[in-house]
Amino acid sequence: MASPVDVVRSLYEASGRGDFETALSLIHPDIEWQVPAGYPYRGAKGLPELQRAMGDMADLWEDFRPVPQQFMDAGEGRVWVVALQIGRGRRTGRPFNTPSADYWEVRDGKIVRHVVYADTKVLAEATFG
Repeated sequence: MASPVDVVRSLYEASGRGDFETALSLIHPDIEWQVPAGYPYRGAKGLPELQRAMGDMADLWEDFRPVPQQFMDAGEGRVWVVALQIGRGRRTGRPFNTPSADYWEVRDGKIVRHVVYADTKVLAEATFG
């Protein structure tokens, strides 16, 4: 079985190349996806809600991609990723490029939890003006 870091890395790679079928296959049906207060879209509990949240994100941003900079194995299925969130607000046309810390939990080869820590002010300004 792939290590937790390998699972998370595979998710970033699949998402980065637009292979959402592979990305979704790495996510547990009961995923908990948390975003900070003030984030332009809501978090999710369960795969159907996550798919809705990803649709909301696509409506808000274009050319969005998380670019991982460093993967850290925190043990017991926990992974931290230092990344950049890069994209452009669809409504404003404003670009954003902001660092994030992404926390992941992996169990039995599937991602069960994700928590985003990012600069919501930068994202809100690019998204809404």
